Amino acid sequence: MSFRIETHEQEFIDTLKNAIKTGDIIRTQITPNNLKQVFDKWVQMIGRKIKNVEKEHYALQELQKKFRLQL
Repeated sequence: MSFRIETHEQEFIDTLKNAIKTGDIIRTQITPNNLKQVFDKWVQMIGRKIKNVEKEHYALQELQKKFRLQL
């Protein structure tokens, strides 16, 4: 889903608030104890969105090498 913020800002805000209320978006407090777990989940989510990348290449170092990313 996408929103043009210039013209649909309130719709965007309302959609996010509703998604959080219904559990479609879960806010997780990041602490030193769960940092790696949260980061690994984020890498998997981002990895799925990048086209032509196999699951074994989701690791940040592999993505960095393959796409010559500057992090």
